[in-house]
Amino acid sequence: IGPTTGAYKTKVKSLHTDKKVEIAIKGEKVAIKLDKKIRKNDKLYLVEQV
Repeated sequence: IGPTTGAYKTKVKSLHTDKKVEIAIKGEKVAIKLDKKIRKNDKLYLVEQV
């Protein structure tokens, strides 16, 4: 969510640490590939089904 980007819902296309991974450990820094560009100050939320 950001003033320029707005809000949108998508699924993560891929997850990377130093290499492509399926899961990340809590606190680990990761890069994610998305459908749309997000900017540095945008907020990103993870929504999980319970």
